Amino acid sequence: MLRLVQSNKMEVLAELLIEQLRQHYAATTLSQVLQPLHILVQSPGMAQWLKLRIANALGVAANIEFPLPSSFIWQLYREHIHDLPAQSAFTKSNMQWKLLQILPQHIERPEFAPIKQYLDTSDAF
Repeated sequence: MLRLVQSNKMEVLAELLIEQLRQHYAATTLSQVLQPLHILVQSPGMAQWLKLRIANALGVAANIEFPLPSSFIWQLYREHIHDLPAQSAFTKSNMQWKLLQILPQHIERPEFAPIKQYLDTSDAF
């Protein structure tokens, strides 16, 4: 089941999540215990923070996966489309190489002036 809850306070969201987890674990049958829960997060740091909050509140945080939205969606694609590669072509590392490959063709265009200036003044490349 997909649940979307919004707030501008992370602590409020964490408490709502913990309450949902309490209810989930109370209603979980023995056969469901080994199925991981998926909680989408915006960053790995958020995942760590949530793991600690959940463990402090419930005593343990186990068998919970915290994927980023893009990797979660890619995994869903792979479950339904069998010929997809294990990793999306649009990951940060893949896109970095693709952008570096096409950048020289566009670097002289006016809208790329800030990037050209950065590359000219840095020792990055």
